[in-house]
This record gives sequence, structure tokens and C-alpha cells, in this order.
Amino acid sequence: MIIDYLDEKFAIEDKLVLMLDYMTDRVIKKHPTLDSVLQNSGGEGEGKTNASIVEAAYFKMKTGRPISLFFKTSSCLKFAQRTEKQILILDEPSFETLGTDFQTAAFKDFLRLTSTMRVKRHILIINFAKFWKFPDFLVVDRALCMIHLYSKQGKDPGRFLYIKKKNLEPLWNGYKKGGKRLYGALKSFGGRFPYVMDRLWDKLDIRVEDIEHSKLKDYDSLKDIAINSIGVKRDKKREKDLRKLLELRYKLGNVKRINCELLAAELGIASARLREWRKIDLDDPNSLENLDLELKNDDNHSNNVAIRLTEQLESEEKRGFFDMEAKKVNGFDEEEIDFDMEDTKTDTKDTEFDLN
Repeated sequence: MIIDYLDEKFAIEDKLVLMLDYMTDRVIKKHPTLDSVLQNSGGEGEGKTNASIVEAAYFKMKTGRPISLFFKTSSCLKFAQRTEKQILILDEPSFETLGTDFQTAAFKDFLRLTSTMRVKRHILIINFAKFWKFPDFLVVDRALCMIHLYSKQGKDPGRFLYIKKKNLEPLWNGYKKGGKRLYGALKSFGGRFPYVMDRLWDKLDIRVEDIEHSKLKDYDSLKDIAINSIGVKRDKKREKDLRKLLELRYKLGNVKRINCELLAAELGIASARLREWRKIDLDDPNSLENLDLELKNDDNHSNNVAIRLTEQLESEEKRGFFDMEAKKVNGFDEEEIDFDMEDTKTDTKDTEFDLN
């Protein structure tokens, strides 16, 4: 079937369209309250993310729902819990769990995420390389199907085999008992996904982690960061600077005596961004992770947290926008964040660290 959406035309196999329609109907009908969980499997470079964008684009065309993509299960869980009726893509959650077991915080978040889906009426698309690395309750019980992506001798990626719900248990048992990957024997049909990443991404208004209205280059950058961050811990100085900036944003977002639009204009940011800062959860470790990702992906500012913090403090001080009384609204006090404005003109070499 030829799909005409956002001034782009692309083909989806007719049988696959029927399955996507079924998944759409599950989440839009009032009764019973259901979700839809779809899993894409396949090796690296076989086209899983592209397939998930094709699927998400079709779901968005049918429902009008926004699309959000996450690399971290924890951030996907948080977003899923505070929203409803979303199209969620969890891209390669194995980034967090390579070399670990089912008792990790990431896996526990993973289980909570799948349990959250039904009451919130979300559509969840999960991309992973090896289905046997994940709990059977997801692969067999929660998912409605599996779409296995493959290529011919490493060329022409995007080919797929569709494995329906009732064949997921035989697929699971085939590997667990005999090490067999029975994709071909258990498929219902096959086909090919069109490559749409470069044509559709920027038009779909996709959120990636905390980056709204992302571009394809944002996805590539954040994925590289997610890969490189496996097992890497921030040093204490970096953690402290990130927390200072996070607390500053929260306090700026919660200044009540100054008009939000006016304050945003003085800070040189969108008012929507300031309202986002108002909702920052300072007790959530994931808030620091998301800020770290944002700074690493920001090509328009210095990749140094200390300098970035200085810039934001200078923006309020040099413009003379706050008086001291307004600064202390909601506890906003320079001394509280332990940062002396006299230091803003000093050499920052001692506070710099590489965020790349």
C-alpha cells in the first residue's frame, strides 16, 4: 500500500498495514482499555530504527499522537507515567543492560514500563538485537508480534519477517531449548521496509529523550552518547556543576513574581522552555542524565558546564533584570548555589572538563 503522509509517499506491505491498523484500534477504542506493544528485532545495521519510524509515522497518521524516542528505559518510564496516549519508541534498551542481569535497575524499570502501558493507552515500539536477552513475559506475553529485520549477506537492509502472537512462544522455546532461531519457520509473511529516516524524521516532530522537535542529527548524536556512556560514571566535579545548573533552572522556572514570557525573553529562551524547568524533579537522577545529554548535544553553546552556568547567571545579573528581593522568591539565592558572580570574569580553565 502506498502511504501519502506529510508530503511524502512510501510503501508498506498490505498485510503489515492490517496488523498496524489492529494495533491502532486497540488503543483508540474506549472498551476494553488496552495498549499495543510491538517489538522489532535484528542485528546492528539491519534497519530496526528505520522500521520503527515507519511504524510510528503510520500510527501518528492514524491517531495524531506525538512520537517520543528514548535510549534509556528510566527516562521512557518517567515520560510514560506522566503522559497518556503517546507513541513511544525504546531504541536499543540493551545499551543499559549489556553485561548485566535481570536484577539491574534498568531491567526493573523495563518491567515497570511494560506494566504502565495499558492504563495510559500508549503504543510502545521496542527495538532490540537479541530477543533472548529480554524476559519472556515481554517477548511472549506482552508483545503483540515480532518483526525481525535482516539483510542479504550484509546488504540491502530493511527486509523483515512478521511473527504473529501465537508463534512467539515457539520462537522463544526454540532458542531457549535448542539454540535455534526459528524466524523463517514461524513467520506469517515477509516484506521490506522503505528507508524513510532522511525524508520523514524532521517532519514528524519527534522528541528524543528531553530534546523536543529533534532533527535527525540530534538522534545520531544522542545515540553515540548513549553508546559511549555505557559503564561510564561522571566525576564529582562534573556532577556538582550539573546539579548547580539543574537547580538554577528549577529556581528560574519557579520565580512567581515575574511574567514568564518576559523572563524568558530576558534569558534568551522560549517561554515553553522556562515552563519545562518549572517541572524539573531535582530528586530524580534521570534529570541529571538528561541535562548531561542536552549539553553534549548542544552545538550552540560551550561544552563546559561551568562556563554554561556562568553564562546563565550573567544573563540575569548583567541585564539587571532581578532585584535581590525577586531573586529570593522560592529560595532563589546566589549564595545558596555557591557561585560568586565575581568569578564570572575569571579564567575557567580549572573548572573545565570534556563533555564530548
